[in-house]
Amino acid sequence: MIVSMFLAHLVGDYILQWDSLATWKSKSLYGVMAHCLVVTAVTAVFALPFTPFWWTGVLFISSLHFIIDAGQLLWKPALPPLLRFILDQLAHILVIVTALVLGGFMTPSTLTASLAAAVNSDRFLLLLTAYAFITMPAWVL
Repeated sequence: MIVSMFLAHLVGDYILQWDSLATWKSKSLYGVMAHCLVVTAVTAVFALPFTPFWWTGVLFISSLHFIIDAGQLLWKPALPPLLRFILDQLAHILVIVTALVLGGFMTPSTLTASLAAAVNSDRFLLLLTAYAFITMPAWVL
């Protein structure tokens, strides 16, 4: 589930965010809402094989994804683009980790061990995540 949620983030935030949606999202709350509907659907699909009852986690991730992205639209900090990107991704990762902790998939005291165990047990998902990262968001770096 842990690797799956990070893969869902990459798919929803990059692979399924085509140029026109990214432009719309940067100019309008309606664009942010449309993007967050995509993120919600992708997160739900990626959570379903692990537990069909994790809708609260999906809503938690999606709601905070909206707040993070809408916040960037409404409050445009004067930060270099790379720093803005890194802070955005750290915020999304924090939300995902928090949702996984609240859902019982990780514990705060064993975050590193939980991530290592997930990587070792979900090799195929990890490879898909690496592929998604290399093909899409790596260009930002």
